[in-house]
Amino acid sequence: RVAKWWFNLYERHWMLRGMTHALTDYYGAPEAVHRLYRALTDFYKRAMERARDELAADAILVGDDLGTQEGCFFSPAVFDEFFLPYYREMIAKAHELGMHFWLHCCGNVSDLLEKFVAIGLDVIHPIQAHAMDQVAAAGRFRGRISFWAGLDVQQVIPWGTPDDVRAEVRKLIDAFHTPGRGGLVLTAGNGINGDCPLDSLRAFLEESFSHGSDVRRRM
Repeated sequence: RVAKWWFNLYERHWMLRGMTHALTDYYGAPEAVHRLYRALTDFYKRAMERARDELAADAILVGDDLGTQEGCFFSPAVFDEFFLPYYREMIAKAHELGMHFWLHCCGNVSDLLEKFVAIGLDVIHPIQAHAMDQVAAAGRFRGRISFWAGLDVQQVIPWGTPDDVRAEVRKLIDAFHTPGRGGLVLTAGNGINGDCPLDSLRAFLEESFSHGSDVRRRM
């Protein structure tokens, strides 16, 4: 049972201030950013307690899109000062309560993965196709974090053939599955929209089951 909310820190920030102001706040109003992130973190920690006590949640899932297709929205120094301490605190709180911490984070966040792994993030989604090198990420972090790996919804699902979809499913399972340990939750990279042909969706489900079953039998 997974309890969730979206717009965790950065997304909540830019929704309140607008994208341009949010990105300049780190330089022009750093104290205000820390005040906002402190208040949000305290609120979220209380929400985690209620999720455990009232819902018997096993995990917390938050969304915070920190990357564009080409890289992070901000420098590593900005992440280290304004994000890392609060994420460390939230992840530690989830673990203290006996829950996992899951993060949905679109875009190319290759530069942030090592930092998230180091502070104990349990599950990352989606390792976005065409923004990140999925095979490289799997090879580097396999066994250190679980991948909620996502099938490409920008190109393969809407525009590919069912055979393209099946090939993509096999690639994801082969890349992210850790023999003997699992480490892969297979899903879509983001919401599956109305431009997904039913034949492609059927291929996604069927190949996930058939190839996933073959991989498990070989374990």
